[in-house]
Amino acid sequence: MNTSSTTRSSDISPIDKKSHSPWGLYFTIGGMGVMILLAMGFGFYLGNYMVTKYTPLVDAAMEIKLEATTAHLWLEEMSSGDRYRDIESVHRHLDEAQWYARAMLEGGKNAEGTYTALRNPVLRSEVERVSEKLKVFKEITNKKYNTLEETGGGTFVDQKFDAIFNDFVSQADRVESELQALIDKNMELFRITHIFLIIMSFIFICFVLFRFNRFERRRVSDMNLINNTNKQLRIALNEVKTLQGIIPICSYCKKIRDSEGLWNQLELYIHQHSAAQFSHGICPECYKVQIEEARQDD
Repeated sequence: MNTSSTTRSSDISPIDKKSHSPWGLYFTIGGMGVMILLAMGFGFYLGNYMVTKYTPLVDAAMEIKLEATTAHLWLEEMSSGDRYRDIESVHRHLDEAQWYARAMLEGGKNAEGTYTALRNPVLRSEVERVSEKLKVFKEITNKKYNTLEETGGGTFVDQKFDAIFNDFVSQADRVESELQALIDKNMELFRITHIFLIIMSFIFICFVLFRFNRFERRRVSDMNLINNTNKQLRIALNEVKTLQGIIPICSYCKKIRDSEGLWNQLELYIHQHSAAQFSHGICPECYKVQIEEARQDD
């Protein structure tokens, strides 16, 4: 019975040495994460920019119309004999409207909020026209006030006063329209950014799930390979028999007693309990003894 190891190291399935490094996955996820963060940052910046810049400017444009309209109304009431109004209050409203126009062009701050100067050349040009028309409107307001006792409805000053006011209101409306168009343009960019962010987030989630699924399948495959290899190694180790402990051997014939109490030839016992193989020969001393015995027999 041949009890030598029948399983060789070359028979064991080698573990795939190809490294399934996760660094590529990490870099890809990191890169896509950075893109999403940049898109989120841009969206936040754009939203904050619209709130902090354009909202106060829209308010300023409305205040210009409101203050000028109030001045116009009060002067009309004074023309109708209302003594509770005075020209100073009319001037305060017109000056307030002019302040808002300057704030839109140069920036400013009051109790209502902070106003950032416009950079858009078209809007700046429209606001400058509003400021000029406000000056003209204030001049005609003073003329109308100075001639209150002489002018009546339908006079030249009255007609010019109303015409200049209507022209001013039209110009203020154009400013509001231009501002609204600019806000709509930025809102469209804001929406596009968020749509891009949603799409990128969806792609990112799908990609991460795909890569992690692929990585998990590789991991399971490698673990199965390791388990199979370990199993083969255990089988191989179980087949490898070694000599250890105290071996009972006859002092005369050199036979060895096995675990069943049988006496076996030395070479047979070693052969059964190890991977050693024997090839028989004769040593010089035994050769001499055998030659002498053969001669004596002759």
